[in-house]
Amino acid sequence: MGDIRDIVRKASIFKNLEDKEISEVLNITTEKRVHKKDLIMQEGDEGSTMYMLLEGEVEVSKALTMRFGGEDIRKAEKVLSALRAQDHVILGEMALIAKEKRSASILAKTIACFWKFGETISCGS
Repeated sequence: MGDIRDIVRKASIFKNLEDKEISEVLNITTEKRVHKKDLIMQEGDEGSTMYMLLEGEVEVSKALTMRFGGEDIRKAEKVLSALRAQDHVILGEMALIAKEKRSASILAKTIACFWKFGETISCGS
């Protein structure tokens, strides 16, 4: 995977950190592995963590409510984007930083691995 600090620095929110600062970030990081179709975060939930995708692919979606006239109201999920580990994405940062509810849902499209930042809990693989 290369130097761990270089991997972290590829995420835009960490790109300007010094090595010492990245080491501090990594001290509060845990690894989380998920299976295909696992829900990583749900739109509307409280968020106390953010994730950096290291392996695999995820889908970002939003809930939609559509009215087809009268009382014909239907709910659906709209996929906004598909993200890959090569994109060096951070997920869930706004809920953690701004103390807001999750603005979208994230679903694993494949087996995936993340670095989890924030609350520290044990996760099974």
